Amino acid sequence: MNGYKIYSLHELDICCISKGKEKNRYEFGNKVSVITSNRRSWILNVENCPANPYDGHTLDKTARDAEKITGVIVEEVSLDKGYRGHDYKGSAKIFISGGSNSSLSWSEKRRKRRRRSIEPMIGHLKSDHHLGRCFYSPC
Repeated sequence: MNGYKIYSLHELDICCISKGKEKNRYEFGNKVSVITSNRRSWILNVENCPANPYDGHTLDKTARDAEKITGVIVEEVSLDKGYRGHDYKGSAKIFISGGSNSSLSWSEKRRKRRRRSIEPMIGHLKSDHHLGRCFYSPC
């Protein structure tokens, strides 16, 4: 186990996640991928990603699991900039937030902004469903 550190004795799978922000440089916990429906904002799948993988490498497995759970093929995916260079092999149309919008139609621009609606859901999961329970601070 080269490079493996124990951050908590009662939760051994906790890892240090570098955020790259000025105020909070690190978070301690696990990375989670969340898939929601496009129209009604139902949470379809929450996938725990052990060992802090790159965001783009979690997309394919999470989308396949959401298709397996719901029985509906994923047609559109709205992502943040952390998913550039993803490994998704499905047939869904990918919308990555930010970047140039000049060549997009009005409806495509609206779908691209859809990514913002996921942030309140993540906050809801953290506060009401105990996904934000690890409050360690760096030494």
